[in-house]
Amino acid sequence: MTAINRRSPSGALTKLIVVMVGVLLAITSMPTTADLAGDPSPYLRLHADDPIDWRVWNANTLAEARELDRPLLLSIGYFTCHYCHVMHHESFTNDEVASVLNAHFIPVKIDRELEPVLDAWMIDFTRATRGVAGWPLNVVLTPEGEPFYGMTYAPKDLFLGRMKELARQWQAQPDGIRAMARQAVTELQPASATPAAVDLQQAVRLLYREVAAEADRFEGGLGTQAKFPRTPLLIALLELQSAWPSDDIDAFLRTTLDAMADGGLRDGLKGGFFRYTVDPGWTHPHFEKMQYDNALLARLYLQAASHYDEPYYRQIGFDTLDFLLRYTAAGNGFYYSALSALDADGHEGGNYLWRAEELAAVLGEEEAERVLREWQWGALEGLPGRFPTHIPLNDPAREALAAAKPNPEPDVKTLTSWNALMLAAMAEAVSQPGGERYRELALALAQVLWGRFDPQNDRLLRDEGIESLSLEDYAYLADALLRMALVDPDQPWQARAAALAKAAQSQFAREDGRWDLTRPSLLPYINGQWLDQDTAIPSAVAVLADVRRQLGAADWKLAGPILEQPLLNATSIRVIAMP
Repeated sequence: MTAINRRSPSGALTKLIVVMVGVLLAITSMPTTADLAGDPSPYLRLHADDPIDWRVWNANTLAEARELDRPLLLSIGYFTCHYCHVMHHESFTNDEVASVLNAHFIPVKIDRELEPVLDAWMIDFTRATRGVAGWPLNVVLTPEGEPFYGMTYAPKDLFLGRMKELARQWQAQPDGIRAMARQAVTELQPASATPAAVDLQQAVRLLYREVAAEADRFEGGLGTQAKFPRTPLLIALLELQSAWPSDDIDAFLRTTLDAMADGGLRDGLKGGFFRYTVDPGWTHPHFEKMQYDNALLARLYLQAASHYDEPYYRQIGFDTLDFLLRYTAAGNGFYYSALSALDADGHEGGNYLWRAEELAAVLGEEEAERVLREWQWGALEGLPGRFPTHIPLNDPAREALAAAKPNPEPDVKTLTSWNALMLAAMAEAVSQPGGERYRELALALAQVLWGRFDPQNDRLLRDEGIESLSLEDYAYLADALLRMALVDPDQPWQARAAALAKAAQSQFAREDGRWDLTRPSLLPYINGQWLDQDTAIPSAVAVLADVRRQLGAADWKLAGPILEQPLLNATSIRVIAMP
């Protein structure tokens, strides 16, 4: 055998090569962590100093998970969520938790309000597999992006134990977990559908039957535990009463409208509605206030005022709009997305709770005794103070107490879709007796919202600094601009609504009739839906169909899939059933 003699590198060169290889290895193995301090989301900025190597949700994050063959942990929440803050302090600032997540997962922090479609899918997955879902939401995905475990808030020790066990199981049986995750995705896919004629009477009857099965006939609302407004459903039921009247549904609506207006769901001092109550009697609120809830509820009460010829409902609608205008104005023509449940000291509801001595300090002893006697006060378990309900809108003590406590910190996002819901409510207000004062404010909001649309590229900004596109932005803004055409017929609002509807068709519609709800979609299985569900906000596909119907589009009609889940798709049934 002939030996081949090669020259060996010098000692200095050898050392240089070793150093360079070490640097390259360090670079390629370095986590692609995000600089959350400059993120558009205040929720993500809240986590900027965590010891966890958070990533943001993008293609690079998915690529890193696949390259390292590590599961993704999607930690989803929002700025005004009380238990999101609790979990932040308990778990996400903890070094031991950080060590486990950084070593075994690709941890991703997500603002649900900027990724609504992803969030909705992961909520459905967690509810289907765990029986309950909510925020903070923590879902573990395979490196390919398919979920296999979901959980909501958990104390630090429980959360840490689950993460350790999931890491162990992934190391032991990754192929089995991948197969399980693929099966879960398959089972959660919406059923395929083909266009079919819809029997309108059957659709409405199914909806009414579903509502009757869940309705609380004594205290209003749906269910017997926590009470949420479910406003898209209530709006659909109210509008259906003109063409498909039902005494039972009518009684349910009146009971619910009165209970929400006069109980703990509504803030009788500053105005506006909280997101939900933790009890079935509408007494104990969960204290964050969301723009979408208040915009939709303002519209509901204004429409109810016209339907029932009830001035009190109109007062509630105006008062709710006044709350949004006063407390959520961003200063640039837009309005903030939410107000936190926490006060400056991190106490839940601290901006809304009162002790007797605080009342006396603001109002004086005699007036404090009067409001304690005349208003209904709830002593909320576990909270340091009482919460007033049944406050007359014209009570002289109301303004003094409203001004006495600071406002909660806002979530400063100005989402196009939620501002469009507010615009629709303002347009409704202008059409009501006494509502002309909202006209100029509505025109100003309409102008800045329209300014977010680039007609050359069919792109509508969701918020400043956000590149992704969302169908709900196009649908809700097109709907609001159609309403503005009635407020201001001299401006081309209808043509602008038509431009948005056309842009939505080009950006989100598929040839088979399905719709993508967001672009780009990093997980293809969450897009391509025949119909998205009503949630706390209405189905974007259904709202867009209604816009196209009003614009005279020949192909607007929704088909058979709306009958699969009538309660969740009340907006769609309203669209097809209304004359």
